[in-house]
Amino acid sequence: MPQGPVETTSGDIPQLPSLSLRVEGEIGYLGLNRPDTLNAFDMAMIEDITAAAEWFDARRDVKVVLVYSTGRAFSSGFHLDQFRNADAEAVARNIDTGRRMIDTLERMRPLTVCAANGHCIGGGLILLLAGDFRYASHDLSCLLPETHLGIPLPWGGVPRLVREVGSVRAAEIVLLGKRSAAAALKDFGILNDVVEPQALFEHADGVARQLCQLSRFVLETTKAQLRAAKEHMASTDLSVPEENAVRIGMSDPESILVRKRRLGRPSS
Repeated sequence: MPQGPVETTSGDIPQLPSLSLRVEGEIGYLGLNRPDTLNAFDMAMIEDITAAAEWFDARRDVKVVLVYSTGRAFSSGFHLDQFRNADAEAVARNIDTGRRMIDTLERMRPLTVCAANGHCIGGGLILLLAGDFRYASHDLSCLLPETHLGIPLPWGGVPRLVREVGSVRAAEIVLLGKRSAAAALKDFGILNDVVEPQALFEHADGVARQLCQLSRFVLETTKAQLRAAKEHMASTDLSVPEENAVRIGMSDPESILVRKRRLGRPSS
């Protein structure tokens, strides 16, 4: 489990129940803090992350935000009960809200350094892809189960994966639904480095501190250039709105059968 920063207090830090937020000097800390659920996403957590990203974006003193987790998982994604008791409209709304969360975090003015450990499932992996720098512990295990639940991968996951690994590898990761270990993700180019679990937070924090030695102008300009280049490679502005695609997938007869087969099996 990553060791979080020493707590500091500030009267203007928003109180967001599913997160742990701190600012130390020029570094902000955004900790996913629902360890009892393996940091699974619910609507409250999604809205909390969006609010935190907007708050850090507005703080001119923050150059870098370190995104980490408490407990033994970075994020286990959405709970499968959401798909067992499926309401197409509710799921589509959740998908749209999650997409806004990822976009807000990715477009945040400060650089982001992600430290991921344990399970990193579905939206957890897309959250990791939104980071500018990405580090993981050796126990990281990633999986995208969405297509096996009868819905297209949401949250701009396909173009974000294509940017990092190319279309052929992205197709394999999205459609075959195989687990990927940290070493493989580093080989794919998704991770900057892989370290021992007990060293993960300290390593990511060291990178954040190193980045803070650069001027704010250089950091912000370079991030804007990188973001523009990535959008040119594979835009996240899709021609078909993701919530519509998910809505169709929730009601498509064959997709329903695929989802029932998946949910009828024990989790892998």
